[in-house]
Amino acid sequence: MPRARPWDLKNNAATTVPDGSYTYEIDATDAATNPATQRTGTITVDTVTNVSITSVTDPRLLGQQDRRRRLRHERGPATRST
Repeated sequence: MPRARPWDLKNNAATTVPDGSYTYEIDATDAATNPATQRTGTITVDTVTNVSITSVTDPRLLGQQDRRRRLRHERGPATRST
């Protein structure tokens, strides 16, 4: 039965690796110690997540910007008293 082992994003020195591309090799044997074909590949580590909001569909949030604009307009421009 195959066993999955997630990568903790650490290298052999137990240090978290920086973002980038990494090559992996998988060596395995079966219960009778017969070797399986080695598998290799690459994986990209990207810990920076960029989020961009393109639209708002939550009715609780819709119109909030317009409401703030109306309030500013009704109050008039900000003035300083001296």
